[in-house]
Amino acid sequence: MQQVKIEYIAGFFDGEGSVGLYKTGNSYYLRSQLTQNKSELSDKLFEYLRNKYGGSIGKQNTLSGKVKYNWQLNSEKAYFFLKEIEPHLVLKKEQAQISIKWFEQKIAKTRNAKGQIEKTSDIINEMNLSISKRLRTLKETG
Repeated sequence: MQQVKIEYIAGFFDGEGSVGLYKTGNSYYLRSQLTQNKSELSDKLFEYLRNKYGGSIGKQNTLSGKVKYNWQLNSEKAYFFLKEIEPHLVLKKEQAQISIKWFEQKIAKTRNAKGQIEKTSDIINEMNLSISKRLRTLKETG
């Protein structure tokens, strides 16, 4: 597939994408995803996106028996993708801005003398939870 303009990718994400902050165990991570029904063109587009930005493409069966794709990027890959499309977003601009800022300001995990990841402070956990909830609210209202 030929190169796809960033404005198109951003518009596609505005309509069919999502971004969130998710908790796993004791820490939070950033995830962006884009979902679209399977077609010859969506096959090519999702392959193009995976080749350019990384991530994984999952297939799911819909209730109508069709197949849809779900392209996901986590952590640093989601950050770089959102940073690139953010100037061109309209509907999901605020979500992208919040996610980018969170990623740039997050505190790196530290390990103790045994090499175990140390527990995140309650203040940071509360902040992460608050940002996660804000992103969820924006999804529901936007």
